[in-house]
Amino acid sequence: MELLEEMEAPDSSHARAIRLKTGIGTADERGCPAGKPDGLRHSVLETLLRPDPDNLSGPLLPCLSTGYEVGEGGRTVTFKLRSGVKFHDGTELTAKDIIESINTARDARFRSPLKGVLEPILGVESPAPGVVVVRLARPHFLAVRQLATALPVLPASALQGLTSAQELLQAPISSAPVGTGPFRFVSWRRGAEVVLEPFGGYWDPQRRPHLDRVTFKVLPDSALVRDLLGRGELDVAASLATEDYEALATDP
Repeated sequence: MELLEEMEAPDSSHARAIRLKTGIGTADERGCPAGKPDGLRHSVLETLLRPDPDNLSGPLLPCLSTGYEVGEGGRTVTFKLRSGVKFHDGTELTAKDIIESINTARDARFRSPLKGVLEPILGVESPAPGVVVVRLARPHFLAVRQLATALPVLPASALQGLTSAQELLQAPISSAPVGTGPFRFVSWRRGAEVVLEPFGGYWDPQRRPHLDRVTFKVLPDSALVRDLLGRGELDVAASLATEDYEALATDP
């Protein structure tokens, strides 16, 4: 969510338009619409932990989990879930959602891009409400870090019953993601735009959005981007070419 956080002003409430250079495709095998930048994906979907944006190689920060403990010589990782977290559909986050999200990514039938790094995981269980234990075949730092920071947590109800990557791609969760993030998915016009709005039930008061609406627009034409920026119809444009920066810098 860092991009959107940087755009926000606590004393104001506005809509924002952000340029995407390339189109937004179908969902990937984690239930995340492909082609979406992390700023968009992480605004809707969240993970157990998150990297510190000021120290990406440092200790992980709490997110859906308030922390974790490593045991049995690095062969178990225990996550304690944050209480009171709700998905955008109003259902409460439980250990069942974590387990289903992890097992879907581990399942070869879904061809998840994370399957390889999650290979050391032997199993996932919940010995008590709000607790998830991940068992590893061997200590594996990267598997734990990827599991905690790269695997978005989805509602178990959206994943249960699916048996293949194709079924997941065609499931509602793939075109209308349901997460726990500060923004909720509103609409997606393929090849054109994705619209997000603040989620009123977001669990973290410090990170609740101050924006009314955010629209990610697919605009591959640099000339059009410059024109929209000049007219104030576009607020952020990533991936500008050098000549585009120079043209904007000299535009009165």
